[in-house]
Amino acid sequence: MAIDSLHICLISEEYPPDTGWGGIGTYTYNLARGFAEAGHRVEVIAGALGPAQTVIDAGVSIHRIGFAPPRQVLKRIVYRGFQLATRHAPYLRRKLEFAQAANHMVRTIHRRDRVDICEAAEYGANGCFVARNGVPSLVVKVHTPLLLNYRLNELPVNRETRWCDRLERYQARRARALTAPSRKMAELAADWLGHGRVPTVVPNPIDTRCFTPDGPRADHPPYLFFTGRLERRKGVHVLLQAFRGIHQRHPELRLVLAGHDTPTFRLNGANLHFKEYANRTGLLAGLDDAVEFLGRVDRLELPPWYRGSLACVFPSADFENFPYTCLEAMACGRPAVVTDAGGMAEMVEDGRSGLCVPAGSPEALEAAIERLVTEPSLAQQLGAGARQRVIEAYNLAAVARRTLAVYREVLDA
Repeated sequence: MAIDSLHICLISEEYPPDTGWGGIGTYTYNLARGFAEAGHRVEVIAGALGPAQTVIDAGVSIHRIGFAPPRQVLKRIVYRGFQLATRHAPYLRRKLEFAQAANHMVRTIHRRDRVDICEAAEYGANGCFVARNGVPSLVVKVHTPLLLNYRLNELPVNRETRWCDRLERYQARRARALTAPSRKMAELAADWLGHGRVPTVVPNPIDTRCFTPDGPRADHPPYLFFTGRLERRKGVHVLLQAFRGIHQRHPELRLVLAGHDTPTFRLNGANLHFKEYANRTGLLAGLDDAVEFLGRVDRLELPPWYRGSLACVFPSADFENFPYTCLEAMACGRPAVVTDAGGMAEMVEDGRSGLCVPAGSPEALEAAIERLVTEPSLAQQLGAGARQRVIEAYNLAAVARRTLAVYREVLDA
């Protein structure tokens, strides 16, 4: 089947700027632009904070939708039963309502002008009703399933979480193809689904024109930089342990943490936010003036912070898929210190585009950071290698081509 230009529909409740710059929203945003720049027709179905609307941005049609309760009497009765059944599962209800609204929009677009293929993330099962229908064909990108997120952060799993997991598995199993950003995630996805189907590895794309070494830098004393959610699996507690020794030898150095603080740290049977946990356990003792918490920083305001840092540190203690924060730091030409917990070990070539250390080891993390602090030429060399790595492997056009190859296999089958 020879196809020059495809009509592609991407489904993601999260889509910037209205509904967030999280990993899935950022991925969808970048992929949509990569497709549009390659000459394909791209429609994005996303959540809306206000009234439903359709806008065109950089050649991408963005349909902001919400769920409208049915008007027909019989359907209203069925919907009322659905509300009662999910009264103790608000997250599950919201996901199903968005998935139903997304399916309606896909069918509307498809009737007007045939859609060749759809893509949705496994997380949240935004495309589960499209998967059930089978038309258009659905490709599912596996980022990190909800249940895996809960287990990595040692959060209690309840009935609603298990139902959401079943919904995500249902969507993935009915998809015509699966992709994942890293080999490690592909292996975990095969185990998660339990039917031996291994996703095709296609990395996440990044716009190297937005994240670049050129531009303003944060006006700040010398600092190390971390950005991401402040949660247990991100290893921020390990970073504080490593930074203590660094600060003793380099008291002028600061550690800047940017990201939303989350209650994922268990202490005496309670879930605590990271800053409270660090204070209670003494991780911040003697470091109060050296550690800065910026809170959530808008993604488009991050480049100056990346560029101004001595190094960016991503100390994930447990599995990490293919984080955009690391890609962005690399694109800005900064050396990254990462761990081998998942996809970052594939993203960063140890000794060429960054340094990779064993996960959960504050000693190894401290030693790697010390090398970059005391060897500026090495930091500069690794930063240049990081930028080159991103340009060659993760730019919009390269990832769009790899994704389209998967789509064409589905359409040719």
